[in-house]
Amino acid sequence: TLFGTNAEEKKREKFRKEREEMMSASEQLFKKRPPKGSRRSVHEPSTRLDRVPPADVVKPMFDVTWGPLIGTLSQVLESTTNDTIIALCLSGFVYSIRLSSHSDMSLARNT
Repeated sequence: TLFGTNAEEKKREKFRKEREEMMSASEQLFKKRPPKGSRRSVHEPSTRLDRVPPADVVKPMFDVTWGPLIGTLSQVLESTTNDTIIALCLSGFVYSIRLSSHSDMSLARNT
């Protein structure tokens, strides 16, 4: 093998596993949805929404946005000399790491 090929293969394998976990989680969310024909009245309280943990809502959104978010923060950090903007970018990295750790997203956390 060429230099770096093994590392690339490991990274691809981690990415594949992370993608499978995302697909499985999405499938579970779709299975929890009520049937299409069953509509509740406007005045009926939503018990389904009261039972959804915030992590179940945040993780799918962060799965989609973490790559562009890290790229944007990196670009802004490299192109500015403003201390306030630098602090905001670093805070963005910290919160991204926290979200990925809390959501067990090893690929995003290690990137």
